[in-house]
Amino acid sequence: MRIDILSSKLELTSALSDYIEKKLQKLEKFLKRFPQESVTIKAELGKTTDHHEKGSIFRAEGRVTVPHTTFYADAVQEDLYAAIDKVADELKRQILADKEKYISARRG
Repeated sequence: MRIDILSSKLELTSALSDYIEKKLQKLEKFLKRFPQESVTIKAELGKTTDHHEKGSIFRAEGRVTVPHTTFYADAVQEDLYAAIDKVADELKRQILADKEKYISARRG
């Protein structure tokens, strides 16, 4: 599993990078049915604008690519860490829904 992190209009610190990797590593246990070398996770962080100082200004996006499927989530929040949490939760929800669909299709 490979995790790529991009940032725009925002400095990517090591603490922020570690937090993202820790959150997205938790998705690995839900992706065990896929070969790990074929799983790619891309995270993009940024600010929606440069001139706002209040309100929902932080943006986080996540994209999990596995064979034949891509899961995508995004969030805009006042706190960057809250946006990351929201994206990770949404990706987890989508992966679990796909897994349930896969299991029920196999049961016939």
